[in-house]
Amino acid sequence: REVAALLMVPLVGPADVYDEEDKDGMYPGLASKCRLGGQFADSAELRRMIYEALKLLTRTKEGRQYLRDEKLYPVLREVHKFEESFEKPDELHIEMLEEIVEQTMLLDEPDVD
Repeated sequence: REVAALLMVPLVGPADVYDEEDKDGMYPGLASKCRLGGQFADSAELRRMIYEALKLLTRTKEGRQYLRDEKLYPVLREVHKFEESFEKPDELHIEMLEEIVEQTMLLDEPDVD
């Protein structure tokens, strides 16, 4: 159950960007890392692989719900800011992050009767 949350650990930024509301309901290990703070993974390749894995989870209703339940949005929000902070941002990384957020946080699941 904690796979996606553990994937996010290399994406956790400084502790001061996460408030208690961000961490409330988050997987305990990820919330703990957010409290301690971290450094975004230096490797663009590693970040891309994590984004690809998260995108795979958005392909199914269960995967999208899982990402919502794990409350990963605060980390996605901060890593998106990090990706945009480069002098030449990697547009693919930004696009992938935005797609993950759109699929998990912004779109409603269709009602199935």
